[in-house]
Amino acid sequence: MDTLNEQIKELADVPIDETGSLGRLLRYFSGLPRQSAAEGHRLLMEMKVLSLLRENLLAHPEKSSVTLGRFPELPGFLVSRGVFSPEFTTDSYIWAKYIASRELVDGKSVLEMGAGSGIISFMLRAMAHPSFLCAADVNSFAVENLRDNAALFGGPKEEFLAIESDLFESIPQSLQFDVALWAMPWILRDDPEINRILNEAKDPFRKALLRSAIDPGGRVVCKFITEAKRFLRPSGKVLLISSDFLPNEIIIDHAKSEGFAIEQHIFATGVTVVEKPEINLDLIQLELTKV
Repeated sequence: MDTLNEQIKELADVPIDETGSLGRLLRYFSGLPRQSAAEGHRLLMEMKVLSLLRENLLAHPEKSSVTLGRFPELPGFLVSRGVFSPEFTTDSYIWAKYIASRELVDGKSVLEMGAGSGIISFMLRAMAHPSFLCAADVNSFAVENLRDNAALFGGPKEEFLAIESDLFESIPQSLQFDVALWAMPWILRDDPEINRILNEAKDPFRKALLRSAIDPGGRVVCKFITEAKRFLRPSGKVLLISSDFLPNEIIIDHAKSEGFAIEQHIFATGVTVVEKPEINLDLIQLELTKV
């Protein structure tokens, strides 16, 4: 087994010109200080998330979309270029099945923020039958992808809406939800150099992928929690998927300050959510209830 430092060095050893901002971020992360084993583990996991984005970016460069056969509930699921592909990871699929198993969305009005290709939304439509589902994403490539998959899996048009929106900016004020969920970014590290690299990214595909995974300081997640209150019905819930290496206290403290009741549910332990680079972790649902 490679040591932590060896794994970090290996992940950083990528051609910068091959993946631009991702290569620069991997090199920068590899040089960050790690004063404890916990800090080292968090850094390694963050670099593995960046490497996962790199795998996604380099895959199928000649294709505008790919058809996935790995989800028996969604045969022929489409993923467009510029949208993070669930072919590389299983956490969203596992989470959707967990939400369905607890009957958290059955017969309810549901918003998925940052829906991407729609793997969670369409899994919930297939397994849990929400009464209405709005899938939103700031990435125009993702919204087009959602609409393509809606033609295959979306059900009646009046029960599904795909919309381009920066958080709640373009969500109609008339809509009220029982559940708002988000497979939120997993890199919450706040660092001026990370912000600079993100802001300098020019390629729209890279920029979209980076935004799906990196939220410096968790500021966007916290804004999502604050704004969700206006769109949630009484006793409505915010559901977030997290893991054991994330600084979950940032989110929990903010949710408390906004008056939410908070539960944490570990719904998968030691699960391999990515094979390359290998990512094994515990999956946690942060369940925030409006009170």
